[in-house]
Amino acid sequence: MLRSITLILILCLLCGTMVFAQNGSVQGIVNRSDGHPADDAIVTLDAVDGGGQHHFHAMMFTNRDGAFNFHMIPPGAYSIAANLWFEGFASDLIDVVAEQTTHVTLTLARPDSGHHNDNELTPIDLQGAAIVVGPDTQHPVAQYLLNTDNQPDAEYILSFGPPWYDPDNGTHRPNNGDRITIHGGLFSYGQPPMVVVYQIDGHFWRDPDRGGHGGYGGDHGSGCDPDSVTRIELEGRSIVTPGPGWHGEEHNYALDVNHDQRPDYLLDFGAADYDPGNGAHRPLDTESDSIVGGRIFCPGDPLPIVIVYEINGHFWRQPGDTTGMGPMIPDAAGEPVAIGAPASYLTTHNYPNPFNPTTTISYSIPIAGDVRISVYDITGREVTKLVESFQQAGSYAVAWDGSSSASGIYFYRVTVNGLSFSNRMVLMK
Repeated sequence: MLRSITLILILCLLCGTMVFAQNGSVQGIVNRSDGHPADDAIVTLDAVDGGGQHHFHAMMFTNRDGAFNFHMIPPGAYSIAANLWFEGFASDLIDVVAEQTTHVTLTLARPDSGHHNDNELTPIDLQGAAIVVGPDTQHPVAQYLLNTDNQPDAEYILSFGPPWYDPDNGTHRPNNGDRITIHGGLFSYGQPPMVVVYQIDGHFWRDPDRGGHGGYGGDHGSGCDPDSVTRIELEGRSIVTPGPGWHGEEHNYALDVNHDQRPDYLLDFGAADYDPGNGAHRPLDTESDSIVGGRIFCPGDPLPIVIVYEINGHFWRQPGDTTGMGPMIPDAAGEPVAIGAPASYLTTHNYPNPFNPTTTISYSIPIAGDVRISVYDITGREVTKLVESFQQAGSYAVAWDGSSSASGIYFYRVTVNGLSFSNRMVLMK
């Protein structure tokens, strides 16, 4: 009997040794851009597996020497990334081999905030399960997250751009629970960090040098250029004064980055009732705050205006989300608003869908001409005419308010120069 027990113990020990021997490890150093060690940098390790069978996510902080060490890592391809507030990001693709140690050196680099694109963002490759939140009363714009380790919390926020954005190649945003692979660029430092999506499941979503900088920033009533938005990082003391603000707020928010008790930047948090629903809050007067945002050019404004995307490491809004930020994406029926360059062919899209009671129809016309947009009920009866005018080639948005219509299925048709395109939409009250 004793010999049998001894034999079982030996076999178990051998089995455990074999399992351990099949794993590898990842060791490395994170350096600041000046070459000095980056202590307390966040390092994440994620499996990259196109087949979707290998799920792994791990995170740790570097020590005072900038070192990190991941043990017992299953063999395979991984994406490793590091970030540190106001120092920047670094990322690399590595292979973990059984019974070997993979050595990595990551040097942090800050995105260039002086350009109108995000081609300086650190590239990253991820795979996991999509989590879609909203749209609903608390989240008027759908939020997309990525769960890479099958645990309850998401590891990344995915930025697909403004709600109306569509690459016009058949690629679509994920549904809740979809297994997806993402190629993108690290945008923010928070937990979870935000990733601007370039490709989903190997299909093009947008170019790295277009649209990820946080454009379409909303109209602040002073002729602001929505295409001028550039990524910016700030830290300083907040200055909160009585409003009214741009969007009906009771207070105005500014940031003193030079520590001279005078505002250097104006902070735009959106409408007074906007809340990201994650516990993040607007700053209090004189408190120290760190901001990742988008600086928008507004001629005539005394100070630079920054749209807030992240405050003190907490998500606030995605680049391109214009909820409560003015009529760049209109929230009521009215004249069409120009929002960008034309596509090479007629395209249309409406968001949200289903909706209650307002949806925004965005469309792009390749050549100038007479444009007509009408809404029809399911019987084919014209409910309303939204647009009937001559328009230059370009992308536009116009809203339909269905408050006076009954719940049900409706269609809208966009016609320009004999070309016509129709889409279905659902009004749910």
